[in-house]
Amino acid sequence: MNSIISAALSRGRTVVLIFLLVLIAGVVGYVTIPKESSPDITIPYVYVSMHHEGISPEDAERMLVRPMEKELRGLDGLKEMTATAYQSGANVMLEFEAGLDIDPVLQDVREAVDIAKADLPEETDEPTVNEINLALQPVVVVSLSGNIPERQLVRTAKDLRDSIEGISEVLEVDIGGLREEVVEIVVDPLMFDTYQLNLSTIAQATSRNNVLVAAGDLDSGSGRLPVKVPGLFESPEEFFNLPIKTVGDTVIRVRDIATVRPTFKDPDGFSRLDGKPSLNLYVKKRVGENLISAVTKVREVVEQERHRWPEGLEVTFSQDQSDDIRSMLLDLQNNVISAILLVMVVCILALGWRGGFLVGIAIPGSFLAGILILASMGLTVNMIVLFSLIMAVGMLVDGAIVVTELADRKMNEGLNRKEAYKIAAQRMAWPIISSTATTLAAFMPLLFWPDIVGEFMKFLPITLIATLSASLVMALIFVPTIGAMIGAPGPASEGQMKALAAAEGGDILSMGGYTGMYVRVLNKALRHPLKILGGIGFIFIFVMFYLYPTFGRGMEFFPSVDPETATVKVRMRGNMSVEEMDRQVQEVEHRISQIQGIESVVGRTGMSLTGDGITEDTHGLIQLNFVDWDERQTGWAILHEIELRTNGLNGITVEPVAAEDGYDLGLAVHTTYPLGGTRIQRNLEGLIERIGLVRPVAGSKIVDGSALANGPNVIGELTLVPAVDDPRGFFEKLKKPENPDEAPKLEPFPWSTVKQVAQEVLKDREDLRFAYVAPEGTRARGKIQVTRTDDGGDLRADAAMMRELKAALEGTAEIRYASFQMGTSVLDRAEGEDSLIGRVYLNFADAVAANQTSWDSIQPEVAPYLRGVPGVIVEVQAQEAGPPQGKDVQIELSSNNQQVLEQAVRTVRGILEQTEGLKDVDDSRPVPGVEWQVKVDRAEAARYGADIATVGSYVQFVTNGLMLGTYRPDYADDEVDIRVRFPGGDRHLSEIGDLRVTTTSGVVPLKNFVDLVPAQKVGQIERVDARRVYTVTANVEEGYLTDTKVRELQDWADTYDIPEGLSVRFRGQNEDQAESMVFLMKAFMVALAVMFIILVTQFNSIYQALLILFAVVFSTIGVFLGLLITDQPFSVVMNGIGVIALAGIVVNNNIVLIDTYDALHKRGLHSFEAALRTCAQRLRPVMLTTVTTILGLLPMVLKLNIDFVHFKVSYDAPSSQWWVQLSTSIAFGLAFATVLTLVLTPCLLVLFARLSGEAAREEHEPPQRIEMPD
Repeated sequence: MNSIISAALSRGRTVVLIFLLVLIAGVVGYVTIPKESSPDITIPYVYVSMHHEGISPEDAERMLVRPMEKELRGLDGLKEMTATAYQSGANVMLEFEAGLDIDPVLQDVREAVDIAKADLPEETDEPTVNEINLALQPVVVVSLSGNIPERQLVRTAKDLRDSIEGISEVLEVDIGGLREEVVEIVVDPLMFDTYQLNLSTIAQATSRNNVLVAAGDLDSGSGRLPVKVPGLFESPEEFFNLPIKTVGDTVIRVRDIATVRPTFKDPDGFSRLDGKPSLNLYVKKRVGENLISAVTKVREVVEQERHRWPEGLEVTFSQDQSDDIRSMLLDLQNNVISAILLVMVVCILALGWRGGFLVGIAIPGSFLAGILILASMGLTVNMIVLFSLIMAVGMLVDGAIVVTELADRKMNEGLNRKEAYKIAAQRMAWPIISSTATTLAAFMPLLFWPDIVGEFMKFLPITLIATLSASLVMALIFVPTIGAMIGAPGPASEGQMKALAAAEGGDILSMGGYTGMYVRVLNKALRHPLKILGGIGFIFIFVMFYLYPTFGRGMEFFPSVDPETATVKVRMRGNMSVEEMDRQVQEVEHRISQIQGIESVVGRTGMSLTGDGITEDTHGLIQLNFVDWDERQTGWAILHEIELRTNGLNGITVEPVAAEDGYDLGLAVHTTYPLGGTRIQRNLEGLIERIGLVRPVAGSKIVDGSALANGPNVIGELTLVPAVDDPRGFFEKLKKPENPDEAPKLEPFPWSTVKQVAQEVLKDREDLRFAYVAPEGTRARGKIQVTRTDDGGDLRADAAMMRELKAALEGTAEIRYASFQMGTSVLDRAEGEDSLIGRVYLNFADAVAANQTSWDSIQPEVAPYLRGVPGVIVEVQAQEAGPPQGKDVQIELSSNNQQVLEQAVRTVRGILEQTEGLKDVDDSRPVPGVEWQVKVDRAEAARYGADIATVGSYVQFVTNGLMLGTYRPDYADDEVDIRVRFPGGDRHLSEIGDLRVTTTSGVVPLKNFVDLVPAQKVGQIERVDARRVYTVTANVEEGYLTDTKVRELQDWADTYDIPEGLSVRFRGQNEDQAESMVFLMKAFMVALAVMFIILVTQFNSIYQALLILFAVVFSTIGVFLGLLITDQPFSVVMNGIGVIALAGIVVNNNIVLIDTYDALHKRGLHSFEAALRTCAQRLRPVMLTTVTTILGLLPMVLKLNIDFVHFKVSYDAPSSQWWVQLSTSIAFGLAFATVLTLVLTPCLLVLFARLSGEAAREEHEPPQRIEMPD
C-alpha cells in the first residue's frame, strides 16, 4: 500500500486529471440515470389462468385447480401457491423466492402446465401463463372529458393512446371507462314469432354472408387476372339489408324484423374525474426507464395532439408521480447540501480552510463515483439511494479527516506538506482500510435480505458499499495527492502547540482546554476500570430491559409516513346493478371532494376492478391525489375526515324516535340505497343481536319497510291470523285487555308453512319478493310484505296476485285468514321520511336500564356495530410506506373441513370486532348473493328436439345478446361483435319462460321444459398451498401500533382450542416483520463475526477485537435512549438497519484509538500512560468523525428541510418522515458510542494490562511524568 501511495504522490497531475474525469463522468451519470420515487422491485410472480365457460366454482376447484396444483407444487424455488376458483374459470398465482431468474421459472411453469392439461376437461380453454410485475403501476393518469359524443371521445382516447405508446419509455396505456363497440341487431319478438324464425336461421345467414373468400386468379392465356368475391361486411347497412328467409317470392330481411345499430356494449363500469364522466388513460413506464423523462414526453405528446381534438374536450393530468419524485429529489438533494455544508464548516473550524477543502472534496468525489457504479449496474436513483448518500456523508469523510488531521499535525511539527501527507497516508492506511472493511462488513449481509422487503431495501447497502469503497480511494489517493500540492498547516496558537507537545511527550495532565479536562477525567476513570465497566453494564440492562419496554412506544414494521395519495374502496354486496353501484360511488366522491387538501378525485365503478387488496365485493375505486404537503393538513387528518364523512354510507343510519308503549327506546332505521326486504330484515335482527344491551329478540319489535322505501315498489302487506278458536274475541281482548293474563298462549307462528305457500304462489313472478316479520310476544299476527324488484308493474295484476296469495294462505290449516292492504302507507311514513326502511323498538337489559335509557348514552356503543351491518362499506387505504402489505392485521385460516373453517372464521372475526383499536374488520368468505338458474328438463326438452345449447342461445336474447359473428369497420382497430337481442322492454326474467323455440314439434315456449330457480350464488373459492383458506383482516386505528394489536391476538390464539385440521397463520405485515427481524438478527451476527475476523487480523489480538465488539453492543443503549427522547417506536426495518450500520461506524473510532495505543505501547510506554496519550492525541479526529457523521444526519433527525432553491425552511416533510428513525438510531447511538470509545475502551485496555500481569512488569521502569495507579 505504501508503494501505491508513493506512486500516486509522484504523479500528482495524472491523479488530479483522473479525479476531474470522475467528477465530470459522475455529473453526467447523475443527470442521465433513471430516477423514480420507489425502487422497481422484481419478485417472481407467475399467473396461470384457466377458463371453462359456465363451470361452477365448486367444479372449478375440483376439475381445474386440483390437477394444476398437483403438477405445480413440486417446482423448484416455489414459495407459495395461491389458487382461486370462480364462476367460469380458475387461476393459480405462484410466488417464487426473490432473486430467481424469471425466464427459467416461466419455462418450468409452462412445462408443468402442459403436463396438467391432460387432466383438465376437454372443454377447458388453453391455460395461459403470464409473469406479474409489481413495478408496472401507472406513472400518470391522463383524463379526457367533455360534452362530446361518446364515440368521438372513444376515438380520441384511442388515438392518444397509440401516440403515447410510441414513446420509448412507455410500456403500455390502459383506458379506464372504455366500452367495447358492438353492432346490435334488436329483434322485435312479435315479428320474430310471426315469421316463425329461429336462431339457426339468423346465425347461418350472418355467418355464410360474412366470410373472406379466397377466389384465386384466372389465367386466360392472354393474361392473369385476380378474381375477388367481396364477402365481408363493411358497414351496418349491409346487416340491415341481409336476407334471412324466403317465403315464396318474398324475401325477409333483417330490416323486416329488427333494427341494426352500431353501439357499445352494456356498461360494466364508469369512470370519472372530479365528478365528471371521463376516459382515463393509465400510462405505465418500462422497468428501468427514467420516470421524469417518461412523464415529460407524455405531456409533450398530449400538447401536440390537442389541436386535432374536437372543441369542448378537456384534458387533465392526475396521479403524476413525476411531481412527487421531483419534490422528493429536491428535498433529499437539499439535505445532502445541508449535510455537506455542516461537515465543511466543522472541518474548516478544526483544520483550516485548506484542510476543510480537502475533506470536503471527498464528499462529491465519493458521491459521483458511487453514482457511476450504480449506473454501470443498471440501477436507478430513488429515495433510498438518496438517503443512503445522506447517511454516507459523515462516514465517507472519516478516512479523509484522519489523514488530513495527522498531516496537519506533522506540518505543525515542521514537515513539508508532501512529506506530511505521505507519512499520514502511509501511517493510517491500514487503520483506514480496516475501518472501511468493517463498515462494509456491516452492510454486506443486507445484500442477501430476502423477499419483497429485501428487494426494496437492497439499494441502501449497494449505495453505501459503492460510496464507501470510493471514499477509501479518496482518503488514501486523491486527498493526499491534492494535499501535497495545496496543503498548509491549520491555524495553531501557542497554547495549541504546547498542548500538542504535551500530548506527544510532555506533562499530559497540564494540558488546557477541553482536551485537558477530558484527560483529567479519564485519568480518574482509568484507575477504576471495573467500576466503569460495571456502570456501563448496569445502564445497558436498565435501558434495554426496563426503561424502553416500560416507557417506549413499542414496535412497528415500516415507519408511518404522511401519505401523498390515498385509495378509497367502496364495497357493496347483493345483486345490485352497475348503475346502482355507481350512484353510491358518486355519493362517496361527492362527500370526499368537499374536503380541503384533495387535488383530484379519480373514481371508477365496475364489476371487475383489479388491484392490490381488491375484494370480490369491491365495486368502486376512488384514487385521491393530495395537494403539496406544505399547503394542506396532514394526510392522516384528511383520511380521518374521509372516514367521518362516509360513515353514513354503510347502508344503515339510525336515529332515535318516540318509543311505543312497553318499550324503552325507539330507533328509526334509514337506508341510502335500495335493499331487498329479507335483507333489511336480517340487518335489523343482526343489529338487535349485536348491540348487546337489549333483551333477546322476543323482547324487541321490528317493523319491516319497503325495498326502495319511496313508495312505488311497495305492493302491499298481508296480515296473517293463526287458527284460534275465537279470533274476533281475541282481537277485542287485544284492543281492551281486561287482564293481561287472559291473553291466549299460542304455539310458535307457522312460518315454514307461510314461506312454502308464498314461494309457490310467487314462483312465476321473478319481479316480486317477500319479507316476513315474526309476531311480538304472544300477539297472534304476522305480516308478509311484498315488493317489486323494478319500477314497473300493473296495479291490477299485482292486486290479483295478492288475492291469490291470500287465498292460498287461508287454505292452509295453520292460518285462519289473511287480510292485505295495497299502497304506500305500509310504514305510515311522515313527510321527509322517504328513506325510512323500518323501525326498531328496544327494551334495555336490567343491568343498564337504570343508567342508559337515552339514545345519547347508547349511541357510542351502537355506532361500531352499525358499520358491520351489510351494505355500502367504505374503506380508506393510505399510500403505504415501503412495499405493499395490505391490511395491518391478516389472519389466515386453512382447513379442508369446510364446517370447521366457517366456524373458525366466525370466531376469529368476532374476536377482532371486540378488540379495541381495530377497524375495517372483514373476512374473505364468499359474498352472499342470488343467481337465477335455468333448470332444463333434458328428457322433456329432447321430446321437442331441443337441448341445453338451444336453451342457452335463446336465454342470451334477454341477457347480453347472442353473438353471431364479427366484422372490422374502417374506423375500428379491433373486430366488432355482432349480437342479436330483444329490445330493453322485453329483457326480463319473466320473458325467458315465454320465449318460443322452433323445434321438430313446432313452436313451443321454453317454460314447457324449463324452470327458473333462485339459488345462492357462490362467489369464489380460495386455496393456499392446496388447502382451502379464509382470511380475516382488519386495520389498526390511529394511535395504536400494529405490533401491539397482533401480539394481543397471538396471545388469544395461543389459548384458542384449535380444532383438528385447522391451521392459523398471521400473514401480511406481521409475517414480513417476523421474517425481517429474524434476518436482521442473523445479519447483525454475521456482521459481528466478519468484523471480528477483520479486527483480529488487524491487531492480532482476540481481546482487542472483543473489546471493540463490546462497544458495538453497548452502543445500542444510545439507539433506545434516542427513541425514548424523541418518542418514536422501534421500526424493525429502519432501526434494525440503523443498529447494523451503527456497528460499522462505531468500529472506526475504536480502530484508530487502539492502533495508536499499540504504537505507543510498542515504544515502551506504560499501558496507563499509553492509554492517556492515545486519547489525548486522537480526541480531535474521533470528535471530528463523530460530529461530521451526526451533523450529516442532523437535518433528518430534526426533520428539517432547507430549500436552497427557493430559500425557505420547512419542517416534517414526508421525505424526512421516512428516514427520521434510522437517522435517530445512528445519531444517538454514535453519540453514546463515542463516550464509550473515549472512556470505556481505554479503561478496558488498562484492565487487560492489569489482568495479564503486564502492569506489574512495567513497574520496574520508572514512570514518566504521570503518577501511576496502584
